[in-house]
Amino acid sequence: MNSDRYFPFDEYTPHGYLRNPYDAGPFHGLDARGALVSLPATGFGWVSGAGLRVGVQVGEDLFLTSEDFESRGVQLLSPYHTSGAQSFRWEWKGRTFTLTFCLVGRDAIGCRAEVARAETPAGAGSGPVSEPVHLLVIGTFPRRPRSWDGTRGFSDSDGTLRLYADPGPWAAVASSLPVAEHGFWTDAFTHEALRDALAAGEQPKGVSRASQATQLLGVLRCPLPAADVQAWVALGRGDTADQASDAARRALGEAEQALAHAKEADERFWSKAPRLSGDWPDSWRRSWVYDLESTRMMVQPPAGIFRGPWPTWMAGHQRVVVAEGTLDMFRHGWADLEEARQAVLTLFRDAPEDQVPCCWANGGYNMVAGDGSACGTSPAWCLPFHNVWCLHLMAPSPEWLSQLYQPMVRYLRWWLRNRVDEDGWAVYKCTWESGEDCTPRLDPEETGFKDLTRTARPGELQAAMAMSARVLSLIGAAIGRPAEELEEWETTFRHFQERTHRLFDPKKGHFRDRFPVTGAFVEAKGDYWGATDVTHDALHLIPLLYGIATPEQQEAVEQHLAAFNALPWCIWPSWTYVVTEACRAVGRHSEAGRMSADVLSRVYPENDRRSLSPYPHPHPGVTREYWPLSLEGYDASSLYGWGATTSLLLLRHLVGFSESEETEGVRFRLAPWLPEEWRLPGRAYRLTNLHYRRCQFDLELRPLDGERVEMALTLVGASRLEVRGSGQDAVPVSDDGHGAFRFTARFGVGYAAAVS
Repeated sequence: MNSDRYFPFDEYTPHGYLRNPYDAGPFHGLDARGALVSLPATGFGWVSGAGLRVGVQVGEDLFLTSEDFESRGVQLLSPYHTSGAQSFRWEWKGRTFTLTFCLVGRDAIGCRAEVARAETPAGAGSGPVSEPVHLLVIGTFPRRPRSWDGTRGFSDSDGTLRLYADPGPWAAVASSLPVAEHGFWTDAFTHEALRDALAAGEQPKGVSRASQATQLLGVLRCPLPAADVQAWVALGRGDTADQASDAARRALGEAEQALAHAKEADERFWSKAPRLSGDWPDSWRRSWVYDLESTRMMVQPPAGIFRGPWPTWMAGHQRVVVAEGTLDMFRHGWADLEEARQAVLTLFRDAPEDQVPCCWANGGYNMVAGDGSACGTSPAWCLPFHNVWCLHLMAPSPEWLSQLYQPMVRYLRWWLRNRVDEDGWAVYKCTWESGEDCTPRLDPEETGFKDLTRTARPGELQAAMAMSARVLSLIGAAIGRPAEELEEWETTFRHFQERTHRLFDPKKGHFRDRFPVTGAFVEAKGDYWGATDVTHDALHLIPLLYGIATPEQQEAVEQHLAAFNALPWCIWPSWTYVVTEACRAVGRHSEAGRMSADVLSRVYPENDRRSLSPYPHPHPGVTREYWPLSLEGYDASSLYGWGATTSLLLLRHLVGFSESEETEGVRFRLAPWLPEEWRLPGRAYRLTNLHYRRCQFDLELRPLDGERVEMALTLVGASRLEVRGSGQDAVPVSDDGHGAFRFTARFGVGYAAAVS
């Protein structure tokens, strides 16, 4: 397979994460210390373990720290940036240096070091290099706020360097090149410390407990031949020094094949994954890749109770969650539909209880209410049943729905049995279950775990129960379930639709929550993610989906949609997703587009930045937990799946492509929207290689003026395209006779399209 064919090589940020398929959370024998995170300037290490840093010395010029590159004006880039492998590349004095890292089995990290003549002779530095060139191979344990209880380091006769810092495990660094010098140090990572360590490294040596070391590093210095060269270095780990050395040496022989396998998997993924090109900003084009690769890292191989691939909500905290899992897999379906569907099936099918509690691969529960009961996220948080139905609409599959139907039935029936009060209202056990942890709207004391079953009647939960019942009726009809069963779901839909209607406040024009005893509407005051009043919650827009609200209620709520493009709804993916989906459902595409563009304009440049500051989060090159208006003071998780919802916002609300509810044939919807300043004639915004039902799409938006855009579609396997506007009027479509179609659309207007 040609590894240069599909993956979009680019100038990616030299920061990121690599997937660790051996890590399944707190499960004895499977915990492998998390994903691999990039280390400054060129390295990777396990998030909670040892790491491998690789540098280059050209004469007296060191390229080891970020400051080394910055002080010389050398640009460090990552041309290859996937969840399986990442490269670092720079030029200096007539040569190009490329370092490519990958995981080699469970217990080793490999790095292929390549030196070639620079493509641009007049590049960084002054003329061809004549000074000696050395590779610096550094094994490192992460810095700690307190000293290690004990550290040791010594070398083998072949130059392999072993390192230990309590509580372990051992680590060892090895190189396929001859080792000229070795050493280790325990203080700050400086050039002076490096030189001192190498000067003292001619004898095997230990570091005593008295050193009070907060950092342990060991280095090999290996001469590089003058001619073009390729070499491998590795870091291994093990419970003993011998195991670590064996892992490092073994990796030197296995790394090339491991890298080849990683790139083959990347090619399979990107052969089906959509890509951006044309006049999108550079950071958007690259951040689209970070989104898809971060989502890809959320899929874990079978482990513990999970018999198939399963979705974790974030790489550093490996558990299943209905909300994040279904949202992430809906997004993943645009690149790998089969894997996404299998992961959703595993999530529902292999759950230890019907409500699909948040749990680890070992079956242990991770979210428990104050009374000790296990919780899973509700049918309102991230719209799980909606996500499943959309996954089906991408390429209708009755076979998949047939496997998924009964577990979804058990989930909803559990909520009907356990979370509906004596008056027929759906209730939450606690705000952890609702997804809105500690919201004053539901829990004025903001405990998170307090029992809320008699505290409030949440407006969004009634609507979500109705929506879930409607989706089950749609699934049941698609797979031929008995009529009485479909009527059960329609009855459930009508019951909770009526409850939802009773929570509408005609004076405010909003759906709201009511107190069970007095029936009064809830007023929610208090600082919650930058908002002082969350009485009108983004989740209260769920009644706009699936025809739950009355026409009069829908019309009233629509007047408030633009106001949700504000704190806190625009900074958390879970809320932004609901707002934009509600806008799409009622045809308010401009509101969805504007909110999406605002988020993307803020987040994509941040994800693509070249600096790790502000310290330490969010990490560039991957998605993160939420999207604050400012990164100052940010303190949340990186490599969190739903942070990649930005890609859904771009696809569904800027390009405007979404699935059609009509399952016969190749039908879809288009509602293009671009920021006003982008609507310049001559520009072209492309989304290519989109796979939908039985077609492959390339879409292009060419602005004609501030109001109109030419939509160009290239469809593989199609001979005709029909387009209708919101009034069902046919839109003229030009056809070149070879699968290329064009029509003129208006920004913010929805269109229905059919391919034959």
